Amino acid sequence: MVKEEGSHHCWKTKEKKQKDDKDLEKRLSLLTDLEGKTTQHANAFNPPDGGWGWVVCISSLIVNGTVMGIINTFGIVYVKMREHYAKNDPEVSLKAAFVGSVCTGVTFFMCIFASISSDRFGIRQTAVVGATLGCAGLLSSAFIERMELLYLTYGVLLGVGSALVYSPSLVILGHYFRRHMGLVNGIVSFGSSIFTIALTRVLPILLETVDIKYTFICLSGLYFLLILFSLTWKPLFTRKNNLARLALSTESVYQHCNDCCTFTKKFLNVKIWKSRAYVLWTVSLGVGLLGYFVSFFHL
Repeated sequence: MVKEEGSHHCWKTKEKKQKDDKDLEKRLSLLTDLEGKTTQHANAFNPPDGGWGWVVCISSLIVNGTVMGIINTFGIVYVKMREHYAKNDPEVSLKAAFVGSVCTGVTFFMCIFASISSDRFGIRQTAVVGATLGCAGLLSSAFIERMELLYLTYGVLLGVGSALVYSPSLVILGHYFRRHMGLVNGIVSFGSSIFTIALTRVLPILLETVDIKYTFICLSGLYFLLILFSLTWKPLFTRKNNLARLALSTESVYQHCNDCCTFTKKFLNVKIWKSRAYVLWTVSLGVGLLGYFVSFFHL
């Protein structure tokens, strides 16, 4: 009798497992089909190559210029920062330089997640959140009296905000341009040069006239304008996914883990790291940018 009950229990467990596996396979198949349709729709999409796209181009230029201009001209703020926060500290130079280094490092590191966020939550939503965080970071930096706290406000908060608004400014261009993509990328990238030149003239005047506190407030106002500019980025192509249905289901932990892996692989192409050419290009680019940005901090 005990043997029959054990056999029956094993049979029910096996049947339940087979049912769960079939249900999981069905859901993954549904997600794969949805991704296939999305890819097919993306391939059939033809950008207008003009029209409202030129407004998007100009707004992206301003966003790109503001983010990169503030990063590139940190060396000017750095001098005033040393005088304002810690005149008698023998390590003031290192501490002040580290504020800008944290901001730059966080900005480019968080661009990875900014791209994922643009696909998952939307380009405009990501950019608006980023501009808001950047504005809050600069505004809060104006009221900081200890330099160590600037690592959080100017370094982390502004860095995260810069990444979340900078990355979508490049992603949105593909929604409006294809034939003129090279020209548009050049125009948008030129924004960093324009704003860097302009800020090298404006920042010394502001720092001398209104001191570093109100300079940060003025820069936060510039970031506030990025919220308005990012609202012009209306995506012409949106990615739809089945994540909400999967998250609301009552599947087992095993199924959710597989769903999570599928969702992660959708945005992170880990196979590309097997390409030696790609790895060599990435490492070389990282070393090159090290020399490119360090000069701005130590001129």
